[in-house]
Amino acid sequence: MVDSVSSGATDTGDVKILVSCHKPSVIPPSKVFLPVHVGARFADAALPGAVPDNDGDNISSRNFSFSEMSGQYWAWKNLSADEAPYVGQCHYRRFFCFDGKSHRANDHAQIELPLLDEATIAEYRLADEALILDAITQADAIVPPRWSVIGVPTPHGPQNTIRSHMEAYELVDHASFDLFLDVVEQRQPDYAPYVRRYLDGSDYIGYNCFILRRDLFDELCAYEFDVLLAFDRLFDYNNRTPTQMRICGYLGEVLFSAYVEKLRDGGATRIREVPLTFFFETAPGASVSDTTREGGSVFGRSFVRRGLAKVKRMLASVLREEAQEASSTEVAPTSPESAEAASTLVTVIVPVRNLRDYVIPCLESIQTQTHGHLQVVVVYDGSADDTWAFVEEFVRTDDRFSAIAWEKGSAEEVRNRGVELARGEYLLFFDDNDLMAPTMVQLLLERALEARADVTMCRASSFCTDPTNPTDENLGPFGVDLARVHTADDMRGRIFSVSTSWPGDKLFRTDFIRKNNMSFQSFGSASDAAFVFTALALADRIAFVSKVLVSRRCCSGSINDTRPTPPHSIYAAFEAIRDRLAQLPAWSRGLDAECVNWALGYLRWSYRALSGEARNEAFADYLAVLEFARDWDRTMFEHCEDREARGALPEGDWPVSEHLAD
Repeated sequence: MVDSVSSGATDTGDVKILVSCHKPSVIPPSKVFLPVHVGARFADAALPGAVPDNDGDNISSRNFSFSEMSGQYWAWKNLSADEAPYVGQCHYRRFFCFDGKSHRANDHAQIELPLLDEATIAEYRLADEALILDAITQADAIVPPRWSVIGVPTPHGPQNTIRSHMEAYELVDHASFDLFLDVVEQRQPDYAPYVRRYLDGSDYIGYNCFILRRDLFDELCAYEFDVLLAFDRLFDYNNRTPTQMRICGYLGEVLFSAYVEKLRDGGATRIREVPLTFFFETAPGASVSDTTREGGSVFGRSFVRRGLAKVKRMLASVLREEAQEASSTEVAPTSPESAEAASTLVTVIVPVRNLRDYVIPCLESIQTQTHGHLQVVVVYDGSADDTWAFVEEFVRTDDRFSAIAWEKGSAEEVRNRGVELARGEYLLFFDDNDLMAPTMVQLLLERALEARADVTMCRASSFCTDPTNPTDENLGPFGVDLARVHTADDMRGRIFSVSTSWPGDKLFRTDFIRKNNMSFQSFGSASDAAFVFTALALADRIAFVSKVLVSRRCCSGSINDTRPTPPHSIYAAFEAIRDRLAQLPAWSRGLDAECVNWALGYLRWSYRALSGEARNEAFADYLAVLEFARDWDRTMFEHCEDREARGALPEGDWPVSEHLAD
C-alpha cells in the first residue's frame, strides 16, 4: 500500500509532504515531498531514499490492518512540531489538486486519471510548491469534498447511510461496527455522538486524506489511535479476508470524518475542501495502455478487487519472508556463539510415546544443533511399538542424551520429571514428532542472554510430511514488535494471544520456572495453556527471535495426542490460571479479561467440535466461565458471540446455547 503523510509550513513558508510507500512509485518531483516506507517491519528490502516507518515509536507491525495509518502514527510520534508545523496525508493514488480549475469529477468528487507520471503531475500542478504554501496559509485544515452515498451502486444495491454503504462492500461487518462503537463510547465519549452521526448520515469524506495544523493533527491522532489500538486488541482477525483485515484503516476513515464534522460544529477552524485526483496506474515507467478499468466508480467492485489484490501482495511478501526462514534443514548458521552462550547448558526435555518413525528425526534435529552444550532428557512413557528400542540405541551414540522410563500416563508428568532431572540454566520442552532448525537453541539462547529474559520465543510453522512445504507458515508470535524486549506491562492485552499455548517454541529460564513453582498439570489438551500463559504473565522480561525455528508435524499418535482429554479440562486450566494470577495487580487491569476471553474462545471451539456428553460438558463449562464475568461491561468481551451470550445469560441456558449452535 502506498500512502502519504505530509508536513509543512514553517514561518518562512516551507512545506514538506511525506509520501509513504511499500514499493517503488512515482513521487512528484518536488523538494516538498519526502517518502516514508510503510510496513517496513515486514519488507524484503529497504526502499532507497525512504524513511522506514519502523524507526522510533511505531506500529509498523500492524500495517496489515492500519494500512496508511502506520505512516500517520510514525509521523505523529517521530516528527517534531519544528519539523512539521503542518502534517497531512494523501494516498499513492490520491493527491490534492490545488490548481483551482474546474475538472470533471466522478460521483465520489474525485478527478479520475489513468496514469500518474511527470506529465500529469505538471498538468495538474500536484507538486507546485507555491500552490501548496498558499493553500496552507489560508486554512487550518484541508480536507476532501463531501459526497453523498445515496444512489451510488454497491454490490448489494444503493445504500442510504455511510454505515450500510461500508457494510455492503463488506469492509466492516455489522458486529464489528457494534464493537467499534462500544470502544468509541468507552474510550472517547466526547467524539461518540459525531461518530454515530457520521455513520448514520450519507455525506462521505473518508480516504484519510488531509493537511492539518500541527495542534489539530496531534489532537486527531490522540483520539484516533486511542480508539483504534484498543479496537485492534479486541478484534478477532481469524477467518477474515485480506480486505477485512484492513479494518483499522477503514475505521480510521470514519474517525477522521467524524473529527472533521466536530471541527465544523465548533466553528473556529478554517476548513477548506480541495478535490482529490485519483490515478488508476502509478507504477514507475507504466503507460496508459497498462491501465485496466472495468467500469464503475472508483469505489465500485473493480476498485475493491484492486485493493484486495494489493493487501494480498503485501501479505504474500510477509509469507515469502517467513518461508525463507522456515526451512528446518537449511537454516544458515549464524555467527559463532559468544563465550557466554557457548558455556551455558540448555536442557531439552522430550516426552516420547509411539511414533518410532518420527522420534528419531526429532532427536537428530536436536543432536545437530549448532549450540552443542546440551542436556537432552528423553522421558519414555510406554509405547505400543518398538520406539523404546530405537531410543535406547540412539542415546548410546551421544552422551549428552539420556533416556528415562517413566510410565505415569501423561505428557505433563513426563515433562515435570524432566524438570526434576534438568541441570541446564535454560529449559526447552519439545515434542517427539517435531523438528528443530539447526540454529534454534543457539539463537534462542543468545537472545535470552542478551535480553536477560525469563521467556524467549521464536516463530514456528507446521507441516504434514515435508518440513520444507509447510501447511501453515505462521504459528506466532502475533501482534508484538519482535525486536523489543517486553515487560509485563508491555504484554498487557497480548498474554493469551501472542502465541499458541504450545511450549515447544519457547526457551524458559530454569530459575524462573523453579522460583515460581511452575509445573505442568494434568488437564489433557489444556495443560500446555495453563503452563505457558501463566509463565508469560509472571515473566518480568519476554524476548523474541523473528526467525521460524520450529516445524510442527501435523499427525496423531504422540504422547500429547494419545491420552483422552479429561472432561472439563479447559475449565480446569482456566481455574488454575485464575487462581495463580488473581493476586497480580495486572489481573484487575485487564489480565482477567484476557484469561476469560481465551477460555470462552476455546470452549466455543470445543462445543462446536464435540458431540454427545462431551458437548454438554463444554457447554456447562462455557456457562461457568460466562457466569464468572456476568457483571462485566460487554466491551470486555472480545468476540461478538460472547457479548450476545452474556446478554442472554439472565434468560437461561437455552438462549445462550442458541448463540453457540451455528
